[in-house]
Amino acid sequence: MLDFCQQYPNDCFLFHCDLLKTDETSFVEKIMHKLGLPLTVPDQRLFQPGVMHNQVNSTHRPALLALHFQATLALYETLQRSADVPSPQPLGQILPGDAAAVERTGFLQAGVLQDWRTSHRLSQQLKQLTAEMQAAQAERQQVEAQLQATQAQLAQAQVDLTHWQSTVAAMESNRFWQMRNAWVRLKKQLNLGQRDSSSAN
Repeated sequence: MLDFCQQYPNDCFLFHCDLLKTDETSFVEKIMHKLGLPLTVPDQRLFQPGVMHNQVNSTHRPALLALHFQATLALYETLQRSADVPSPQPLGQILPGDAAAVERTGFLQAGVLQDWRTSHRLSQQLKQLTAEMQAAQAERQQVEAQLQATQAQLAQAQVDLTHWQSTVAAMESNRFWQMRNAWVRLKKQLNLGQRDSSSAN
C-alpha cells in the first residue's frame, strides 16, 4: 500500500481511520479537495465505530511491537509521515516509554499468555464449528441424495404411467378391443333381459 501511494501520490488518499470515526464530513471534504471528485456526504454513516477495537494502546501489544517487531513500527511511522491525514495520536504516545522495563515487570509476558489463551480458545471454537459445519454438509449431501433418488423414482413412475396410458389408448382403438367391448355390452343386455323375463314369469 505504501509503495503504491508513493508511486501515485496524486491518485491516492492515505488516511488514518480515526478520521472516519471522528469527522465523516471532513473525511469527504478532504477526498474532494485531494482528488477533485464531486462528492456529497451520505445520509447514512460511512463507518460504525463500534466494530473497531480501539483499546490496543492500553494493552501489552505496543510494547511487544517495540521489543520484537521494530520493522513494523518503522513502517507505521513511514505511513504516518506519508498520510494525507495521519493519526491524531503521535507514535510516541502509543509506545511505552521504556519497553524493556515493561517486559521486566511481567506485564508483557502476562499479555502474551492471555493472547495465547484467547487464541487457543478461539482455535477450539473454530474446530468445533468446523466439525459442526462438516456434519451439516454431510447431512445436506445425504438429503440431496435422497431427493435425487426420489426424483428419479418419480420420473420412472411418470414414464411407466405414460407407457400404460399409451397401451390402454392403443387397446381401446384396436378393432378387436372394440368388438370385445361390444360383446361385453351385449352380454350384459342379454343377462338383463333374461332377469326381466324371469321376473315377469
